[in-house]
Amino acid sequence: MTTARVMQALRRFIARRGRPEIIQSDNFRSFKAAASKLRQLWRHVDVDRVQRELVGHRIHWKFITERAPWMGGYWERLVRSIKESLRKILRKALLDEEELRTTLCEVEASLNARPLTFVGDEHHERHPLSPFQLLTGRAYVDFPAVEAHDPEWQPGGRGPPQWSHRWRYRQQLLAKWWRSWRREYLSDLMQRQKWRSSPAGAEVNDLVLILEDNILRTQCPIGVITELHLASRYQPGSGRRPT
Repeated sequence: MTTARVMQALRRFIARRGRPEIIQSDNFRSFKAAASKLRQLWRHVDVDRVQRELVGHRIHWKFITERAPWMGGYWERLVRSIKESLRKILRKALLDEEELRTTLCEVEASLNARPLTFVGDEHHERHPLSPFQLLTGRAYVDFPAVEAHDPEWQPGGRGPPQWSHRWRYRQQLLAKWWRSWRREYLSDLMQRQKWRSSPAGAEVNDLVLILEDNILRTQCPIGVITELHLASRYQPGSGRRPT
């Protein structure tokens, strides 16, 4: 990865998503060089009213401490889970370049539709807030999904019927990827340390993500813990949510 490619990728991101105020990354050499290029671009801006406004929106690139990769663990683990799930599903997939680009874009949309937190006061008024909403200001709406085990995905024939089969094939791949990645993602969200008391883990009235089968891609069912069942004196064992 060269500095020129990093700059081109950054320009593509800004063209699609808008200019960010802060970029946080590791200490990769190309990232540092790109940050230096950005500073050079802003260094020669004329100081007048319009340019001062633009300078006020300059990009600040923050780097984690050198030789401390664990400081970026929260995004590195997410990236690794995405790579691993894609490698499992796409390793033997029969996709041309255009289909691969389309599939990766749909994977991107599914990831950006995941809930980060909730907005609202009361439980029944809370709504999940996703990266897609932060980027676009609206909720993500996907095309109707195809079941992963749909037998009609096999491509065949020529012309429009084959296009339909290829679409179903890609949808099947996406459904398999979604199940694989979601299971690992929800597992990562669980606390790994041993719970010594309920305040260290789940509590009544906490909102939680629920792992369920047979739901559409990009949908993450939300539950409210109404009761805790202790497995031992110190360790919560299970909970109950409204049905």
